Amino acid sequence: MAVEINDTYGKYVGNNVNPKIIKRGKNSGIRRDTEMGDRAGESVVEVLLNQKDTLEISEQGRTALKEKQAVEDTKSNLSFDTVDDLSKYLYENFNIVKQGMAEISSKYLRDCLTDSDKRQSLFENLKAADEALEEKRGEVGFQSMKIKIDDDGEVTTESTSKTVGVNEQKRRRQIAAAATRGDMQAIIALLEQDLQEVEAGLEENACDEREVEKVKALLSEAKQKMSSLPDREPTPEEQAIMMMNTLM
Repeated sequence: MAVEINDTYGKYVGNNVNPKIIKRGKNSGIRRDTEMGDRAGESVVEVLLNQKDTLEISEQGRTALKEKQAVEDTKSNLSFDTVDDLSKYLYENFNIVKQGMAEISSKYLRDCLTDSDKRQSLFENLKAADEALEEKRGEVGFQSMKIKIDDDGEVTTESTSKTVGVNEQKRRRQIAAAATRGDMQAIIALLEQDLQEVEAGLEENACDEREVEKVKALLSEAKQKMSSLPDREPTPEEQAIMMMNTLM
């Protein structure tokens, strides 16, 4: 029996159902000369299936299409009597609105009440903004996002970011230049301040765990070196070197 899924139910169903048929065919003892392939861009599966199997697969394909179409129809057939009703729907269905990151023209919202094309475009833009927001949340430094839709439905998007980090090379130069315990104590104080900043930044998504570990490693290195330094006043030359590495 030849089951030509793309012709009957469309490529969307064919792409999802054909692999299942092929898998079932391989597991059902079909003879080797049975043809399974894709000819001229049309997914055609020639298998020996009984009528029950064929109907089951067909029904799965129809169900998938009906569910997808039902979602699209629901969105396109939505209607709202007032701007408040529409605003409530947007708040309940789009994270970008719920989190106060959307600014939509009141005129455009009024237009969406009677213009289904504008209303559908609004839904699509907010859905795209939700997807962009979800993607950006995974980026180190991301703080917030703002979408603006003007009277004509034109969309602009703004995002803010913040990053904190330690100047590792500068701190290493200072550790190397420290000639006395007093110098190193000053550097340790700076590193402890760095650690507070990056730990706060980690909570605010302004840096990652690696930045925190970097400061901890520098702090450990400085404390270890301090035990080998003399406890005395630095010479004028040592002071000059330390000052230079502090300013650079």
